[in-house]
Amino acid sequence: MKRFYLILLVLAPVLSISTFADIEGALRERAQPLDGAESLKPLVGEMAEARLVLMGEASHGTHEYYHWRAEMSRQLIQKGEVGFIAFEGDFDAFEKLDRYVRLREGAGESAREVLLTFNRWPRWMWANEDMEAFVEWVRDYNAERPFEERVALVGKDVYGIWNSLDRLMKHIENEKPERHSYWETQLGPLLQNVDDPHSYIRSALTGRRDSARSGAEAIYQKFKEGWSESLQGKERMDRFALYQHAHVVKSGEAHYRASAAPGNAGWNRRAQHMHETVQALLAKHGEDRRGIVWAHNTHIGDARATEMARQEMVNIGQLSRETLGTDKVFAVGFSTYKGTVLAGRQWQGERELMQVPEAERTSMDAELQRLGLGDVWLIWGAREELPRELRARWYTHRAIGVVYNPETERQGNYVRTIFPDRYNALIFIEESRALTPLHSSE
Repeated sequence: MKRFYLILLVLAPVLSISTFADIEGALRERAQPLDGAESLKPLVGEMAEARLVLMGEASHGTHEYYHWRAEMSRQLIQKGEVGFIAFEGDFDAFEKLDRYVRLREGAGESAREVLLTFNRWPRWMWANEDMEAFVEWVRDYNAERPFEERVALVGKDVYGIWNSLDRLMKHIENEKPERHSYWETQLGPLLQNVDDPHSYIRSALTGRRDSARSGAEAIYQKFKEGWSESLQGKERMDRFALYQHAHVVKSGEAHYRASAAPGNAGWNRRAQHMHETVQALLAKHGEDRRGIVWAHNTHIGDARATEMARQEMVNIGQLSRETLGTDKVFAVGFSTYKGTVLAGRQWQGERELMQVPEAERTSMDAELQRLGLGDVWLIWGAREELPRELRARWYTHRAIGVVYNPETERQGNYVRTIFPDRYNALIFIEESRALTPLHSSE
């Protein structure tokens, strides 16, 4: 027995070197230089067969993530059959942007003008120079096509709940004034805590009468009944918008109420809403049209391949694969080794240009930097063609939100990940830089 353990001790370094050599070889074999739009064409070609393409980001404040998502989206759009791009943003705010890019009545004069109307923190997340350039490109593309072939830009998040509620109440006041007081009563707790989710959560916890749950569910059913796939023209667009505003109210109320309880029910309710919105958009645009999603890596990379699964958290990546099938969904994650980023040190705090420190050594971000390849993209390919060590290897993976403290990032800004299971592909930026915001301040 002693001899057996002695042999293991002798072989351990050899086995370790062999394992890392296999992983390094697999990464080098798959890494392709990212040095311009042309270099992305093989990657975009791999996406083109998917019904839904999910494009991530490792932060909400990094220029390269927006720039390369825009380039991949342009190339997919030019291939045809893209019906929409769904963003991790408010449905109400993006409805204005959609009017502009699809040349609808009531649109603004420029992308900058519309983006400057985005008024919920953090405004830099969408009101930035990269988005401005991309929105103008989409409008120019749409201008040369009939309306039914124009690409839509849609927000799919729950945080714009009070703007959506305001839209619904104004619609009711204009169309059915005799029912306005009824809905004011049904949705009273939400209307009494406008733009203050913490107050709503506190009031909802005091008793059932202080919750707008039943009213939010009822108004959702009301406007869902008004939407039909058979509608045409302006009525189709207007009814779908009202239906989605009601969906935001229902899901936003449920998200905030669930957030007051222990566990991750609030996160999951938000994830479910975003997934339901994307599925509704796919149904609305038809089987011959595909969709694109822009959201954080934590939303688009399959949660089952991360430590999120142990915490019973789901996300769009997981739910989309379960709904559409793995072969119909293509997820691209993003990664960076160091650089700068826009973020705040607290929710609704001052916007800061922050230094992103070098990635921790156990991360995929650091692993790719050690290879010395510069900016690259990788497609993982068939799982059975990967070394067993890479298929089972847990790396950490940087995840920066709108709230960020570089000094303590190692404690809260990394997600343990099995990469080939989380994403179909990964884009690595060795040194990234922050977005350029349109607003002078937050």
